[in-house]
Amino acid sequence: MIHVLITDDDSHIRQLLKHYLETAGYIVHEAADGAESTSAWL
Repeated sequence: MIHVLITDDDSHIRQLLKHYLETAGYIVHEAADGAESTSAWL
C-alpha cells in the first residue's frame, strides 16, 4: 500500500483530497501545518 501525507491548513481541502486518494486506494495521513506534518511523518 502507498501512504500519502496531506498537509494543508484548510481542513476542507484536506478532506476533499483524502476522499479522492482513499477512493483510489491510497492510505492517507493528514496534517494541518508543517510542524504537525514533520511529527506525523517521522
